Amino acid sequence: MSNHYHLVLHVDYEHSLNWNAEEVVKRWEYFNGYLHF
Repeated sequence: MSNHYHLVLHVDYEHSLNWNAEEVVKRWEYFNGYLHF
């Protein structure tokens, strides 16, 4: 669907500093459903 927006209301920067690359991918897949390479 190209006719909608996603709005970020809050970013917890300090919490995300502890994430490694694997954690970032895991969270991306959780919200996106899949990963494009």
